Amino acid sequence: MADEKSKNTIKKRVISGLIIFALIIVFGLVGSIYLGVVLCVLSCVGYVEFTKATSVREKKDKTCFLEVTGVVTIALYYVAIMIKDSILPWSETVTKWAGETVGAFNNYTTMILFIIIVGFLVMLFAYIGKFPRYTYNQVSDAFFGIIYVGVMLSFIYFLRQLPGGHGMFMYALIFICSSGCDVMAYLFGMLFGKHKLSPILSPKKSIEGAVGGTLSVSAAGVVTGVIYCMVYDKPWYYALIFGVICFAGAIVSQCGDLTASAIKRNSGIKDYGNSIPGHGGVLDRFDSVIFVAPVIYSLAIILLRIKG
Repeated sequence: MADEKSKNTIKKRVISGLIIFALIIVFGLVGSIYLGVVLCVLSCVGYVEFTKATSVREKKDKTCFLEVTGVVTIALYYVAIMIKDSILPWSETVTKWAGETVGAFNNYTTMILFIIIVGFLVMLFAYIGKFPRYTYNQVSDAFFGIIYVGVMLSFIYFLRQLPGGHGMFMYALIFICSSGCDVMAYLFGMLFGKHKLSPILSPKKSIEGAVGGTLSVSAAGVVTGVIYCMVYDKPWYYALIFGVICFAGAIVSQCGDLTASAIKRNSGIKDYGNSIPGHGGVLDRFDSVIFVAPVIYSLAIILLRIKG
């Protein structure tokens, strides 16, 4: 019976994995507002998973005002970042307005920051207005979830929207670093693993696996960089930059995985949810992606001089 259950779990995991892989490719190809909407939905679902796992909810089976505020803030945040998408009829006018700089930020950045700050203030108003119903930890976790899930995951959209076709390569690097590192670290750990990477958080992970996964992903980054140089007629040292970006991406990918494990252990749960058969919840599947996307975006802008 146990073997049959294990086989069914593996089957579900494989099927779900293939579907996710197909969707990643499809929405990576179309990009634009279509990818943004999908990321918005994933962020909202992931945020609810996070609030269930942490101290935000007063009762595990009942939503609270802080949680609703977080979801609304994330939804408005995604509307703001997609408002100048080229597929929208008003994009040209909005893009011109968004680029105008007043003070330290342009209008686009100010609008995004304003939405996040207002979301935080609403949570604080609820905190003091309904005191002592909500605790400081509830408010802290509720706001942290907005940044941890909503904002960090949105960098997938920012990467894909990089101009001149560069976005597709950067988009691919996210999953090379996250999924690629996960697979290669597992294989190297199985073959050579002797020293535990984090005995308490993840007893099955090894230092050898982590090193093997990081180096493998770095090599894959160099290969991707070679293709990039051929497509865009760039100097060959750009391939090495791709390797450096993937090296950093592989490290933070594993940090993201361990961070999710730490949160789940603090919360006393095995998985964040069951929305993805065989994988758990959205945060179980995208825990490393959340960390990788902002890092790759920043390094791409700085090292490759891509103008976003």
